[in-house]
Amino acid sequence: MAGTSSDLRTALKSREFMAIWLAGVQSVLGDQIARIALALLVFGRTGSAALTALTYALTMLPNIIGGLVLARLADRFPRRTVMIACDLTRMVLVAAMAWPGLSLPALASLVVAAQLLKAPFDGAQSASVNEVLTGRAYPAGDELRQLSAQVAGLIGFGAGGLIVVAIGPQTALLVNAVTFGVSAVLLRAGVAARPAPHSSDSATAGGRPSPWKVLGGWAVLAKDSRLPVLLGAACLAGLSTVVPEGLAAPWVAESHAPTAMVGVVMAADPVGFVLGGLVLRRLSMETRLKVFGALVVATNLLLVPYLVHPPLWVAMLLVTGSAMCSSYMITASPTFNRLVPNSVRGQAAGFARSAITAAQGAGVAVGGVLAQGLGSAAFAIGAMSAVGTVIAAVIAVSWARVAEPVKIAAMVTA
Repeated sequence: MAGTSSDLRTALKSREFMAIWLAGVQSVLGDQIARIALALLVFGRTGSAALTALTYALTMLPNIIGGLVLARLADRFPRRTVMIACDLTRMVLVAAMAWPGLSLPALASLVVAAQLLKAPFDGAQSASVNEVLTGRAYPAGDELRQLSAQVAGLIGFGAGGLIVVAIGPQTALLVNAVTFGVSAVLLRAGVAARPAPHSSDSATAGGRPSPWKVLGGWAVLAKDSRLPVLLGAACLAGLSTVVPEGLAAPWVAESHAPTAMVGVVMAADPVGFVLGGLVLRRLSMETRLKVFGALVVATNLLLVPYLVHPPLWVAMLLVTGSAMCSSYMITASPTFNRLVPNSVRGQAAGFARSAITAAQGAGVAVGGVLAQGLGSAAFAIGAMSAVGTVIAAVIAVSWARVAEPVKIAAMVTA
C-alpha cells in the first residue's frame, strides 16, 4: 500500500522533511489570515465589492507570471537558498503592506510582488521534498503536506476572520510577515545545503548552461505526454473546487440561509479533500493511478446538479463529495514531480503550482461574471461544472491512453 503508516513514520523521521513541512503549514495559516485581512482592509476603506474581489484575485493571478518567468530560479540556484530568499523578501513586502495610510495602488503593487515570489518558492520546496525523501516515504510525505495544507486552510477559514477582527488588519498582516520569517529560520536550520542541479549538470558539461538552455527545460512538458494531462487535471481540480467557494456568499443569500453559513459552506471543500485523502491513502499507488481519470470526471460531475438549485444541505454534500474526488491531487503531485527530470524539476513544479493557482483565480473571476449575468450563483456553478465535466472526460480518455499504472507506480515509489 502507498502511504501506509510505516511510510509516513519514515518521512517524519527525516529532519529535513520536518523542517519543510512545519515551515509550510504555518505559512499557509498566515497566508489565510492575510487574505482575510486584505479583503477587510480594502472593503473598509472603499466599500467596493469589486475592488475587494480584485484584491483577492491579485493573491492568485500573478502566480502564472511568476511561474513562467521566475520558477526557473529554483533550478538555477541552490534550492534552500531560493526558499530562504523568497521567504525573507516576502516578509519585508507583507510587513510593508501593514504601513498605516498606504495607498491602494501601492498596496496592490506589494501584493503582486509578494505573489510573484510564490512560484520559485513552491518549485524549490516541491523539488526539495523529492530530494530528501526516497522510496514510499516520498508519496507519503507529499500526501501529508497536501492534507496538512487543507487542514490549515480550514482552520484559517474558521479562525482567520475572528483573529483579524480581534487584532485589526494591519496587525494581522504583520503576523503573516512573521510566519515568513519563521519559515526562513526553520529552513535554514533544518534543511541541508545542496548545490543547484544545474551546477551539477554544467560541471559535467564543462560550463554553466546558457539562459536559453535553462528556459528550454520547459520543453520537457511537451516531450512527455503524461505531464500535460496531469497538469490539466490539476488545474481543473483547482478551478472546479474554488468556484463554489468563491461564490459562497451570493449562493447562501439565494438559498435564504443565515449569513453565518458562508463560512460553513467554504469549509466543505477542505473537509471533503481531507476525507478523500484519507480514503486514497488506503489504496496502492497503482490502484490510484487506475482510478485517476474516473475521479477527475466525478469531481466536476457531482457539481452539475447546482443547475437546478438544490437545497442547501444537498448542495453542501455535493461540494464535499466533489472535494473528496478532487483528492486525486495527492496522486497527481508526486507523480508529476517524479516524471520530471531533476535538472528542471524546480521550474516545472513552480510552473504547475502557479498554473493551478491562476486557474483558481480565473475560475473565481469567470464565475462571478457569469453569476452576475445569469442572476444566479448556483446556476453559474452548475454551468461551469457541466463544461468542466466535458473537459474532464477528455482528460480521462487521454490519461487512459498514456498511463502505465504499474510502471509509473514503481517510478513514484522508487
